Amino acid sequence: NAEYMGLVAKGAPARQGLTDEHIYTEIYNAWLKDIRERHSADTQKAFRDVAERCIKDKEISLGKERIGVNMCLALSSALQRANITKLDLYHNAIRDAGCEALAHYLREDRVLTHLNLGGNDIGSVGIQAIAGVFGTHPKLQTLILGSEVEDTHLNRIDPIAARLLVEKCRGSKTLKVLDLSRNPIGHGSQEAFPAIQQ
Repeated sequence: NAEYMGLVAKGAPARQGLTDEHIYTEIYNAWLKDIRERHSADTQKAFRDVAERCIKDKEISLGKERIGVNMCLALSSALQRANITKLDLYHNAIRDAGCEALAHYLREDRVLTHLNLGGNDIGSVGIQAIAGVFGTHPKLQTLILGSEVEDTHLNRIDPIAARLLVEKCRGSKTLKVLDLSRNPIGHGSQEAFPAIQQ
């Protein structure tokens, strides 16, 4: 169930009248939509395997699991009741719409210290949706939005979006690492990162 997966804090009150089983089912159905499969005994077992492998006590590491906007919407709702300190969604396909979904969770979150959204085909729209969160987040220390050469869905953060992000992050009292590697910042990086040059 959802409590077993670590997505629902033990003893937390039911959110909007939902039971743990409802939340688990919502996340499972969202996962099915993202991977474009139908419910079956095999997909149910596969989801359990993903949960056991990727979801630990206070960490969720769903890298390379074909996560998309549907899972982001479901996770955004469920994580508001959890105390997750690390969320790693590296090398998926959450795109700008997934960022917009996660922004709702991030605005309310108070405990996350590590967020990896690298390699997710995120562009300027996604950055605009989440940038404002990072300057005021009370705990976030690491923000990864970079990509690797072999990633299927490289992020597409341009100089204007990068500058907006850096300006917002300058307000953070906790952020130590900001990774924008292999984004198409190009020559605009000189203007995007005046704070880093100081």
